[in-house]
Amino acid sequence: MTHIGLLTKFGITDKEREKRQAEREAELQVERERPELKDQRGKAELQFEAKMREIEHSSVMELEQLRHYSITEDSKTHVLSSLKVKVPKLPNFEKKNDNMDSNVVFAFLKGKALDVYSQLPRDDASNYDLLKTALLERFEVTEEGF
Repeated sequence: MTHIGLLTKFGITDKEREKRQAEREAELQVERERPELKDQRGKAELQFEAKMREIEHSSVMELEQLRHYSITEDSKTHVLSSLKVKVPKLPNFEKKNDNMDSNVVFAFLKGKALDVYSQLPRDDASNYDLLKTALLERFEVTEEGF
């Protein structure tokens, strides 16, 4: 028997043979494309992850900028409030009690000495002798030792 005879004997026609051949070629094509699809999928996943990291990083940076801004604003408020804490009082000036010595001393006071002056009542702060005594007591010195 010939080749065609065998094929017809088993019931295989040319159309069925072409159909099977096409199916095999399609399967082979899918097998060849499968690694490419995996590579494309892997690349897409890597791009997606990179984009997500970029978005996350930009979000973190925005939060840091906002946090820095709020800290800066808080520190400005804190600095301003700390500046308002101690305001030295000016001594009363009366023509009959013209005691300019305490006014002159007041202009040169700083730090702890200014605190001593600020804590004295107005009348005592305008009296040079009382101011001098309070300053000497604060720094624990005597007139002679100073």
